[in-house]
Amino acid sequence: MRTADDGTILRINRTFCVWLGRTAESLVGQRRFQDLLTMGGRMFHQTHWSPLLRMQGSISEVKLEIAHADGTTIPIVLNALRLEEGGAKVHDIAAFVARDRDRYEQELLKSRKRLEELVAEATRLRDDAKDRALFAEQMIGIVSHDLRNPLSSILMASALLGTGQLSVREQRFVTQIGRATERANRLIGDLLDFTQARLGGGLSITLEPIDLHEAVAASLEELRLAHPERTLVHVHCGEGTCSVDESRLA
Repeated sequence: MRTADDGTILRINRTFCVWLGRTAESLVGQRRFQDLLTMGGRMFHQTHWSPLLRMQGSISEVKLEIAHADGTTIPIVLNALRLEEGGAKVHDIAAFVARDRDRYEQELLKSRKRLEELVAEATRLRDDAKDRALFAEQMIGIVSHDLRNPLSSILMASALLGTGQLSVREQRFVTQIGRATERANRLIGDLLDFTQARLGGGLSITLEPIDLHEAVAASLEELRLAHPERTLVHVHCGEGTCSVDESRLA
């Protein structure tokens, strides 16, 4: 297609006429190129197309929509060149229908929107998981702290029982109650330490010199009471003196 400097159509080929659903006679000398565009296209033509064509003499790969005679629109990609012929400026415009490109761009937009939705959903799930983990850790801390009160009562009661007249067997049971309660308190301390570590505070240890064999024997004695149907045999050799955190070792 060729137009005058003001956009008046000077020459148009049959293919373009078919795209528009119009005859060459109704267009050549009768209509301007910008009149064939949609409202947004006409605005673009006035604010960008014409100034750029005058400044740089050519325009490449501009996607606009033209209006068909039946009122529908057709996406096209345009290239234009500003020339001088017979002392007058003319524009040679090449166009091709861009339905496939238009569909491709629409698919890209849909894919991008879907990706953004997936990223937003993944972010929400991650934040929910972090909130649940933090809540669980806080609950561990609360429950562990509250369990210490009844355990303290059990430990106090076992200490009082130990001051009475007890048989050897009864004294053994009372001693084990005290040890088991102390062990439970240590486990609660471990839970609290675990919570602190998960929240970024790290784990603390208290090193002290102990006899490893005695520490293992004490732990096994608790297990014997918990599982009387089992036979536990403690075999040890070598020196047992070492410096460790006895409660964590147990």
